[in-house]
Amino acid sequence: RTVSARPYLGFGFLNALDKNIANLFVALPQQMVGALAGSGVVAYLRVALDLSAYVSLLTSAIFENMQAVVPQMIGRGELARLQRVFMRVVLALMVGGTAVYGAMAITAPWLVPLVLGEEWRPVVPVVQILAIYGAITTAGGVFGPLYRALNAMRGAITVKLIALALALPLGAWLLNRGAEGALAGAWTINLLFAISVGLTAWIALRALRRAAQAPSSPV
Repeated sequence: RTVSARPYLGFGFLNALDKNIANLFVALPQQMVGALAGSGVVAYLRVALDLSAYVSLLTSAIFENMQAVVPQMIGRGELARLQRVFMRVVLALMVGGTAVYGAMAITAPWLVPLVLGEEWRPVVPVVQILAIYGAITTAGGVFGPLYRALNAMRGAITVKLIALALALPLGAWLLNRGAEGALAGAWTINLLFAISVGLTAWIALRALRRAAQAPSSPV
């Protein structure tokens, strides 16, 4: 009874808001493509996203481990050690994500017709473009546990809103300029995540550096 629930409710609200805004990064480009290019075109984008999601199963265990390990290290005050280890994880994920999704892009011309049929061959270039999205999210996904544990939620939410404000108009412009709908949607998704992950990394790593340099942080 003596512990106030207000801070926990506030964190829960911001966490839910952050995750729901992140869901818009994929949902809104699909809605935009469907509205401006037609429902038949958006099916290619949807299938390409599904294929990328299947490939992401190869890295999902890393995210689950990071969601457990990062808050534990911060709770124990091992911030300086976390700062050293975290960048190694990010670099390893950058290399691994590029390799995995690069392989997806290379094999897509053979794999897509084999699995889905020849009528889905137009999905191939969309899958190849979304390989960029896969590589970005593979490395960028580990920043979520970090900024949540460091209570940098407001900055992360602001970054996502900035990404939406910048990328969606550009995607609509591409569609209005006659770009193929599914391809324009894929490039919009890439841009959304590139802006968001880049700015989120800057915010989260800066917060970690400040916390690690605090006098109470053990080496």
